[in-house]
Amino acid sequence: MAEDNESVYAKLVENKSDILGIIAYSLYKRQKIEYLSNIKDMEGRDATQEELKSFLSLANSPIQLEFYKDQAAELGSIFVDEMLSEHMESMDRDFSSRVHAELSGLKNNFWAGVAQSLVGSILFILFVGTIVFFSWSLNQGVENAIESIFNIKIDHPITNTSP
Repeated sequence: MAEDNESVYAKLVENKSDILGIIAYSLYKRQKIEYLSNIKDMEGRDATQEELKSFLSLANSPIQLEFYKDQAAELGSIFVDEMLSEHMESMDRDFSSRVHAELSGLKNNFWAGVAQSLVGSILFILFVGTIVFFSWSLNQGVENAIESIFNIKIDHPITNTSP
């Protein structure tokens, strides 16, 4: 019996790192256990040597060995797909939360930037206006500039200098 298990193991598992081969061997063992359990459940007895040899002959056939390997590859593929799917979902959630945080930060920064630009523009206009006014008033004179701006006439009181 042990020799037959070793024979199947050697045919399915290439080396200690052969994960798919180890999965294929576990599928063989599961099928063997189910076969022996079915005989016990259905007939109330253990399998005979002849029944066990028949099972082992079938299990060692090239078609059955290929079936175990194919099933192992399919299970491995399903496992990898599920793991990658979970990892992708986790990465998607992390990325979405980061993007949302960045975008909400940009909204606040956008309106702060608009306010800064508005205040800066107003201060620049006042600064340029002040410079223009002082340059113009230096050419016109302060009294003429005030008279022109406010549309008024400044009268100077006549002072009497005679004794």
